[in-house]
Amino acid sequence: MKNTTRSLISAAIAVSVVGASLSPAQAADPVQVPAGFTITGAGWGHGLGMSQYGAYGMALDGFNASQIISHYYTGAAPVDRATITDLKVGVETGQTSIFVRGEDNPVDSANGGALTVAIDGGGGISIPAATDISFTFVDNVFTMSGTGITTASGTSAIFSWDNATTLLNLNAGSSASSALGAPCTPTICYHRYKYGSMEIKAKNAINTLRLTDQYLYGLGEMPSSWPLEALKAQVIAARSFAISRVGQTVNASCLCNLGVTD
Repeated sequence: MKNTTRSLISAAIAVSVVGASLSPAQAADPVQVPAGFTITGAGWGHGLGMSQYGAYGMALDGFNASQIISHYYTGAAPVDRATITDLKVGVETGQTSIFVRGEDNPVDSANGGALTVAIDGGGGISIPAATDISFTFVDNVFTMSGTGITTASGTSAIFSWDNATTLLNLNAGSSASSALGAPCTPTICYHRYKYGSMEIKAKNAINTLRLTDQYLYGLGEMPSSWPLEALKAQVIAARSFAISRVGQTVNASCLCNLGVTD
């Protein structure tokens, strides 16, 4: 049986607030209220699509997820859509130095942190927990090095790990200590990745994930305590966006379907 969930079949996005600017007399007299005003800009990010706080308010007012989606994406209607398999998310692009460390997941386990890396399709190399690994690129060829491991060179390194017990810490910077920072804690886990696998290639880092039970689990736009219908609308919007990108040609600059600026 195919796993299906709701997606958008179409969306038209328009954002505008229109009004009149202040007249010289109004500007000189702060007591006068202008007949209208113009707001230019958007919230954090690209400023398109669904307002999370707007969806929150609509859910509190009794609207369901389909109604929220139709409100923000004019002409769109949620439908069932077969689940896609893998999604490539670009997490670093065009870097000359990338650093990796496997860490225990403090929420789920106290025995994680080990990584396995395959260089250019070869056999897996075991990396002990808490080992800082550096990738330094010259053109598209990297040198991988770290304390206690054999230095290696190549064009593709694919990391795998136990998604239940381990987090992969990955970041770009001038040194491993400055890029990776302190080990993860239950409340501070920046640039750590729980799910999927990670490929380092052509100065990029690409996280490959299953859509439904990995990528969507990582959404952070809404707190889990918000109304269920708002959460459903967020998932429908995010899943639809991901499906639309998987149907396109992989972005050559990041080797990904979705990049950090999407």
